[in-house]
Amino acid sequence: MATRWSGNPESDRSLNRAVKDGMGQAVLTGIVDSYMSAYAVLLGLTAAQIAIVAAFPGWIGSFIQVAGAWLARQGVRRKTLILAGSAVQIAMLPTVLVLPWQFPAYAYPILIACAAIYHAGNHLMQPNWISLIGDHLPEQVRGRYFGRRTSLAGIVGFAAMALAGGVLHWFEAQDMARIGFAVIFAIGGLGRLYSLWQLSGVADPGLAADAEQLRPDSGGLRRLWQSNFFRYSLSIGLMFAAVSFASPFFAVYMLRELHFTYLEFMGNMAASAATQALLMPVWGRVRDMRGNRLVIIISGALIPLVPVVWVFTPNYWALFFAQVITGAAWSGYTLAATTFLYDTVPPARRTLATAVHTVLSLSFWSVGAFAAAWLTTRMPTEITLFGETWSWGSQILPMFALSAVLRGLVAVLTLPRLKETRS
Repeated sequence: MATRWSGNPESDRSLNRAVKDGMGQAVLTGIVDSYMSAYAVLLGLTAAQIAIVAAFPGWIGSFIQVAGAWLARQGVRRKTLILAGSAVQIAMLPTVLVLPWQFPAYAYPILIACAAIYHAGNHLMQPNWISLIGDHLPEQVRGRYFGRRTSLAGIVGFAAMALAGGVLHWFEAQDMARIGFAVIFAIGGLGRLYSLWQLSGVADPGLAADAEQLRPDSGGLRRLWQSNFFRYSLSIGLMFAAVSFASPFFAVYMLRELHFTYLEFMGNMAASAATQALLMPVWGRVRDMRGNRLVIIISGALIPLVPVVWVFTPNYWALFFAQVITGAAWSGYTLAATTFLYDTVPPARRTLATAVHTVLSLSFWSVGAFAAAWLTTRMPTEITLFGETWSWGSQILPMFALSAVLRGLVAVLTLPRLKETRS
């Protein structure tokens, strides 16, 4: 039976279809986004190149959000842009599989270009999706709605990730890993196709922008700088920058240095995905009762702990536990980062504000990833202090330690300054 969220039958139908859309999208992200770095490892890219692949395409694609917001203002229906973005992502999957193998000497730039278009499709739809769903969703149930949607998506994404890991493990044993990636990416495309079908049934009432809200004036930049929206966006952007010093290297470290099988790699990632799916409804209820600030402070305080475990041990089960912490932290942080936009920004400005927030966050992410790509080729594998020599045998482990320190600094300096956005 469909859940009632708003009391309006059309809005309830749209919101429930958006939940199913999230489940279909989770098949895509649980497979393609989760295994793209593993695919880059298979193509033979270096750790520095993989860091850039992880950051640069998403950053370039994020500017499409501004174009999407502008098109919505020019009268293009938001649902049209959402469906177009979904179609672009589906179209890019066979391309990213075929071209790097056809032209192996250019695999690195081809992968960047294909990934940039893939992310551009997602960014074209994201601000318009947030704006459209916001028109249907009452404020008092936002936390529970997104908690339920993200939890169900997490369960489906976990299942898709586990299936993909099993498929890759089998094909790797037959020395056909490339075919395995073709199979799992095809499954991801089917998930996005199902998502597109569900999105086609979401009602788009149209949104007339408030001219007073959009009128440029001399004090606009100053108000933006002083706004709670900017403080939230800056805090999240700085955290993304700190995270990007480690995030691109986890797959490289597991597959290339710890020699994990694809099955072990999947198990490690699945620990985070399963924890997120279990805890997201809990965070949603906490958000509805106590607000975004409490959620983002608690989860933001956990995020610096994640890389610390990786620095001190290669033990599989210890790293599995680290991923449980990752899931607990990011489930709350992601929920709060999503819902604060609804609480802070009026509907007439929501599409553009989402675009600005995303570009800002991913710009910080990209700066951090570029710095990490440069540093990882220069990190020593041992250091001597006071006559004692410590050796860790990897240029990646110092990046994990640096990321933990930077995450802690961001948490200490920015989280206490955030203000609650709800009365």
